[in-house]
Amino acid sequence: MDLTFTFEQQQLRNSVQKMLQGCASRSQGSVSGQEVHNQLVDMGILQLALLEEDSGVEDDMAPVVAVMEELGRYRVAEPFLSIFLAARLLAPCIAKKMGEIDHCLGIPGSVAIYEPGARYAFDAPSVEAQEQETGYLLIGTKVAVSASGDPGRFIVSARISGSTQEDIGLFVVNAGQTGLKIINYPTIDGGQACSLLLDKVELKPDALLCRGDLAESLIADHVQVASLLLSAEALGLMEHLLELTVEYCNQRRQFDKPIGKFQVIQHRLADLYIHCESIRSLLYAALANYSESSEDTKASIAALKFKVGELGRLAGEVSVQLHGAIGFTEEYSAGRYYKRLMVIDALYGNADYQLQAYLRKSMT
Repeated sequence: MDLTFTFEQQQLRNSVQKMLQGCASRSQGSVSGQEVHNQLVDMGILQLALLEEDSGVEDDMAPVVAVMEELGRYRVAEPFLSIFLAARLLAPCIAKKMGEIDHCLGIPGSVAIYEPGARYAFDAPSVEAQEQETGYLLIGTKVAVSASGDPGRFIVSARISGSTQEDIGLFVVNAGQTGLKIINYPTIDGGQACSLLLDKVELKPDALLCRGDLAESLIADHVQVASLLLSAEALGLMEHLLELTVEYCNQRRQFDKPIGKFQVIQHRLADLYIHCESIRSLLYAALANYSESSEDTKASIAALKFKVGELGRLAGEVSVQLHGAIGFTEEYSAGRYYKRLMVIDALYGNADYQLQAYLRKSMT
């Protein structure tokens, strides 16, 4: 198992670092996620969403993990993350249907697989797609759909009914579709999400991307890739929180010396560093398992996401506490990084859910 980045992957990381530093210097520290996304598209990063059989690009998440870690440092993962995940889910289907993969990647999209009260049961959607002679009729509700980047289409999972066999299907629904109502709302980390109210949305037959085993396998792969990339973002967030906290502790003075000189503070900072390195080890191990299609992939990703939820929250709490009163202010960045870590914990299975998933996988 190789846990090191290749020379090309490290060069990509360096290029993204320089790009982000340039964006930060031009905007005096406040980096625009849309500007970063546009530059990543110009660098060809979105092409990594394609699978080998579609584009000749090796199906390797290592370069994207490296990019996501750097985006986490500047808290600008969106809208790149949601658009990348939608493009990866679309790629194997669209390339076979249309052959216009570059055009499809250029359209902002978002994946809609969460449903009210379903928690993380992505393999049993309640949204119904009634099969008809003219196509399909979608009825139901999707929630917690990323609205970053103003998506022009949504990839919706649904239960296909009315045929001889009930299947799970993936459908493309355009934002302006008749019968679709989009309710936008802010998230606690400053992002944007929406709910999709599907009231007898009429779709043509070609709106169905895939169904059955292929749809289920694509959804499962989507959840695994999303968990990997969110964990990489969390690592970048935690590393920045550590750097921010060390800098503050070396500036704030009590009893005529910086509080960073006190042993109890040094122990807390050392714990934060250990937490970051623990996440890094689990992330790279899970990435290697995924790249090698190992039987341990699900268990390693569950262990990674569990630790991201547990240690990410702890890192946020410690950072805010060591900053004192300023750490609780809305304007200071430590609180915003902490909120993003809380959102990452909730996405695709929180710490409690991932612990149960890991235990179930370990006992089989």
